[in-house]
Amino acid sequence: MFIDDFTIVIGMGFQMKKILILGFSVTADKKGYATFIKSRLESEQIAEVDVIGLGGIHPIDLVYLYNSIVIKEYDFIVLDVSTSAFRDFVKDKKDITFTFFALAAKTLLHGALPLFINLWKEDVDAVKDFSLKAIDRLGKQMGFPVINIAKLIKKQDHALFFKDVVHPTEKGTDFYVDKVYKFLLEHMNDRIFTQNLDFKRLNLVSNLYSIPAEKLISGKNKQNFQRSGLSCEIVQIESKDGVVRLDYDVGHPLVRVAGLAGPRTSGLWVYDGTGKQYLSFYDEYCYYDRLLVRRLSRLGHGTLSVLLDTEIPNIKLQKGDKNEGPRLGGIGYFCFEKTPMAELIRKYK
Repeated sequence: MFIDDFTIVIGMGFQMKKILILGFSVTADKKGYATFIKSRLESEQIAEVDVIGLGGIHPIDLVYLYNSIVIKEYDFIVLDVSTSAFRDFVKDKKDITFTFFALAAKTLLHGALPLFINLWKEDVDAVKDFSLKAIDRLGKQMGFPVINIAKLIKKQDHALFFKDVVHPTEKGTDFYVDKVYKFLLEHMNDRIFTQNLDFKRLNLVSNLYSIPAEKLISGKNKQNFQRSGLSCEIVQIESKDGVVRLDYDVGHPLVRVAGLAGPRTSGLWVYDGTGKQYLSFYDEYCYYDRLLVRRLSRLGHGTLSVLLDTEIPNIKLQKGDKNEGPRLGGIGYFCFEKTPMAELIRKYK
């Protein structure tokens, strides 16, 4: 059920609820809180739970990828967004606020109620952080629940609860499970959640979207990529392919590319006939395959093309030996803007 009215119906009757827990590396942990929440809610026949963890992706990337990743219907979508390192490169408060508004809006337009869980991060002040305050303020304005779990953790427990700057220990995981489980139960009672929503404002986010690469590039080998609940087809770009052209013009500027990063990757040149930009899909963590999103400076729409960088990157891995074999590129999604982000932020305000 997708929204087409000013009333959102959540959890009617006594059927098991359908929940998606959507987050980043903390959510992706196979022995993390999301895995235990899923097991507990399903064993108690309270809800069917899916988990998608997007390590290496940030909240603003998720805004674009949302329509390609969240394809099933849910009653609730739990969002873990506070643990991402987005604060390192997104400094403008308007950009931060709009990002969280966009995630909430996309969830509401999808027909689900967003539930934000703000988890602990070492370099984030759980009381003063602007991002956490923005999420709380949006929750009050838009009518969705928020829990600031980070604020509940005592300073003396940090070393006991966390093994690094963000990932919890076994005790920290137990703490998360207890708090998230109680939070979900509190907001899972049968009810109708009704809110007068500004749909003109909500629909601003439909200007930011993605298209799977397999729909824009044909005739190439594909690899099914699966990691932490995310499943997609990766279109492989090989050196023998030369320039690979997209099959048709989507009519909107290309602003991001979600591609494979791993032992055999390198980078991609992306261009539209008037200019080109280089996107690196290799870093010190490429001892395993994962999906990364790289930003473009709004390449004009037209006949877009990609070309594989065949050079072996001069980057040392954090662990393991570098694969010195032929390079291989892979693209999962192309991200587009109907309207520039800056203009959407102005309209949002």
